[in-house]
Amino acid sequence: MQIKPVAQTYREISKASFFKIPPFQRPYSWNSDNNEEFWTDLINIEGGEYFLGSVVFYADAKDAVCYFITDGQQRITTINILLCVIRDYFSELGDEGLASGTHGFIEKADEDNVNRFTVKYGSDNEYLASGILNLDKAEVKPKTTEEKNQKNAYDFFSKKVGDYLAVTIGAGWKTASKSSDLLKVLRGNLLNMQFIVLTLDNEDDAFLIFETLNTRGKDLEVSDLIKNHLSKLIKNKNKDLPTVSREWQKISYNFDNLHNKADFDTFLTHYWLSVEKYVSKKVLFGEFKKKVSSKNAKERLKDIKLASDSYCAILDTSHVVWKAGEYRSIRRSLDALAIFSVAQARPLMLAAVRKHLETDFVKLKQLSKLLTLIENFTFQFNAITQSRGGGGIAGMYASLAQHISQTNSAQDFADGIKVVREKFLEREISESEFSYNFQELHYSENNSRDSKLVRYVLSKFRETLKPSAEDFDQYNIEHLVSQKLARDGVEDWDLVGNIGNLIFVPEALNSKLDSKDSYQKLEVLDDEGFIDATFGDDWHQSTKIDLIVERALTMADIAQHKIWKI
Repeated sequence: MQIKPVAQTYREISKASFFKIPPFQRPYSWNSDNNEEFWTDLINIEGGEYFLGSVVFYADAKDAVCYFITDGQQRITTINILLCVIRDYFSELGDEGLASGTHGFIEKADEDNVNRFTVKYGSDNEYLASGILNLDKAEVKPKTTEEKNQKNAYDFFSKKVGDYLAVTIGAGWKTASKSSDLLKVLRGNLLNMQFIVLTLDNEDDAFLIFETLNTRGKDLEVSDLIKNHLSKLIKNKNKDLPTVSREWQKISYNFDNLHNKADFDTFLTHYWLSVEKYVSKKVLFGEFKKKVSSKNAKERLKDIKLASDSYCAILDTSHVVWKAGEYRSIRRSLDALAIFSVAQARPLMLAAVRKHLETDFVKLKQLSKLLTLIENFTFQFNAITQSRGGGGIAGMYASLAQHISQTNSAQDFADGIKVVREKFLEREISESEFSYNFQELHYSENNSRDSKLVRYVLSKFRETLKPSAEDFDQYNIEHLVSQKLARDGVEDWDLVGNIGNLIFVPEALNSKLDSKDSYQKLEVLDDEGFIDATFGDDWHQSTKIDLIVERALTMADIAQHKIWKI
């Protein structure tokens, strides 16, 4: 491997050659903090020089004047975007010569006198070329997260430059000749930023350098390293076939639409745990390299794509695959698991959902049975007793996920459910521990932390003890002993917010109960059919305190042994 380090300014880099972004590079991801830091450095450069770190290029074997950017595309893309901002301000000021000169660093003629962008971005990123780099920008909207980041960078720097001109020159900056002079200084500072340029001979060296640089302290995600590895293994000689980069972007796009419910690295970890032996996220890439070779890379990429579709369906119950009414029980379980926020269970959930969606032998009833089992266990183990870690719980979920992934028939899957239940029962919560923690459930205007969990719990009681086709979205939590008494100091908040004091009623009934005391509420609830097994036979003879305490205890018993029975 030959590495030739050379100190160069961006002016020298951009004038000497053309560049491309290789398919294994991660998308542009600079945010407002990165842009703010870059802008602050730019306007405070003293002496016209600023060192911006190292960049790594490797030669394009098919294009003598072109190099691929292995490391540095985030910084170079940002410089490119800021040059476009400066160019557009020159145009706004009417200095077309200066605008054209600036554009010469963005687009120039090659040795055949054919205009080319100095940095060419992939066909998957047409927005940057059309909406920012072109002199005559098109009215296009960014679609991907990468494109939105590029637009945000352009808008950010455009505002910064405008504010800088206005503050430095004054309100008349748009007609002042000094504005162009100030823009020339900014452009000069930008073009004079210095790099240490490392130029490699070939793509294989680039893959190695990329991986080495980005596993030794640099801020790179596991997904970037895995993408790099797959790109190295999958050589796409047919231009009509999708590249690894394009396929990776499609997978990543799924997670962009999940609104922070999951990130790409977490998905890849959970995917791996669902099909391979347990590893932590920190060592995932090393294990991936051991298992994935040129012989199975294409199949692995295809499998990751399939898994990503199911994983998104797990996290988003509005997903198209659950639209049919028959999937109501599935949506209910997935929504419940989302409330519990037990990420460790996702490999097992993923394995189960994939078997249903990708095979014809796991029917809806069996999938619902397994998801309900996971729901019941995580409710007891995580949501109520909060036994989140320890005892190899993550390893247990991974082992069970792999077992389900390997099932090949309906009987295999049914047997797999039995294995899951057996493993869950080995960790069954004692009655005393469950009862104590269940009675700690609390909801009041002073403490609404558990509001989603309490709504879920009360809806399950209503659904189980008084089955009907009701829409629980139209239900509210009502306090038997009113919160007003607690505000007035008559009752304490611990009593009022206790789970034994909470009932789940339709909005209309909630309004009807609003002004009544606890005994009047009970009479109305009895008339309306809302007195269930949690109240006991002697509810009408109990004191308020006894009723609340005893009801909470009864609810805990029903919860563990009937509603969320494993």
